[in-house]
Amino acid sequence: MKKLFWSVLLIIPFMTGCDMLGELTKIPLPITQSITIPATPVPGSQTIETPVIETGLDSVLNASGVSSDFIEGMKLSKMEFSISNGSEDLSFLKDVNIYISSTGKDDVKIASATGVGNVTELKFTTQDVDVKNFIMGESFKLKIEVSTDEALSSATEIQLDMIFIMDLKVLGM
Repeated sequence: MKKLFWSVLLIIPFMTGCDMLGELTKIPLPITQSITIPATPVPGSQTIETPVIETGLDSVLNASGVSSDFIEGMKLSKMEFSISNGSEDLSFLKDVNIYISSTGKDDVKIASATGVGNVTELKFTTQDVDVKNFIMGESFKLKIEVSTDEALSSATEIQLDMIFIMDLKVLGM
């Protein structure tokens, strides 16, 4: 019984050490983009495409002392909308779906929000998809499908904050 106790006691630090090592191989890539939701006289759906978004990937990798060859995968970990033109709220929104797109690749859904409500900041549910192929191209676009349940008398300026997490290969393997 004592051997079992000591065995378990010795194994636990190694197991948690692997989790800690896994976290050390993740690097955040923050990206901010402004978008405009145009005025609409009647409620409905519309698709907004962002201009080309530069990733700044090279500068993040250089600051971390890492080569892009070590990137094993990349996922969106956080996405938020916030109003940047006044004291309005997002109550006019019903549903929002966000897709990442790039030349020569099919669009991939990366985030969504439903039943938005009376808020000035919206946190999205992110999808568990690898977006490495989109981000490695140095630029990408977002397609934002917006469903409104109210008419919009004026355009709404939105700041979109995203954090992608790059998962690096351990020891280059």
